[in-house]
Formats: sequence, C-alpha cells, structure tokens
Amino acid sequence: MLHVPHAQEAAVAVIVLLVFHGAYEVIKGALLSLLDAATAEQETATARELLERHARVNHIHDLRLRRAGGALFLNATLIVDAADFETAHEVVDALELALRERIPRLEGVMLHYEPSQS
Repeated sequence: MLHVPHAQEAAVAVIVLLVFHGAYEVIKGALLSLLDAATAEQETATARELLERHARVNHIHDLRLRRAGGALFLNATLIVDAADFETAHEVVDALELALRERIPRLEGVMLHYEPSQS
C-alpha cells in the first residue's frame, strides 16, 4: 500500500516482539505472586530500622516482609518493654502507622508483641 519493501514484515516483527514482552511481564508477575516472592532488601531494611529505632522495642524476634502482586505484607514478633497490655497495644499501633507511612505499598501489617523478660 505504501510501496515500502518489507514494511509488512517489519511491522509484524515489532508486534510479535511487543506481544512476547507483554506475555513475559504478565507471567513473571503471576509467578512471583504465586511463589510469595521475597521483597527487595531495601524495604526489609527500612522496616527493621524503623522497628529497632523505637524506644520501647527491645528486640525483633521475627520479621518477614513478603510480596503478593504489587502489595507488601509485613509480619513481625516484637519484644516490647511495656508494663501493661494497653501500653504495649499503643506502641504497636504507633509502629503500624509509622510503617504504613514509611512504606506506601504496605497492604497488611501484623505485629505480634510479647512482654520483656526483665
């Protein structure tokens, strides 16, 4: 139609490459989601640093940050220096808000707390 030699073949090759690239991205995202893939070390380090920095957190017993699709889910067990349940709950609530503010993709936060052994 435009009298350009091999224009149709070049257009088909470009379209095929775009389709393969799109399929690769979809399959990669689906597999990472299904495999509950680990997140980047930067986000885990950010969460750990924020939790350790709090004055009432004595120790982080367990910290897991996982990705499901585009969302992040955090699960941690903290040793909290608090005299009563209400204080410990306030500490954990404040930490959850700080985590959500610092890591915007954080969809779910589950913080378990245990009393300090002292």
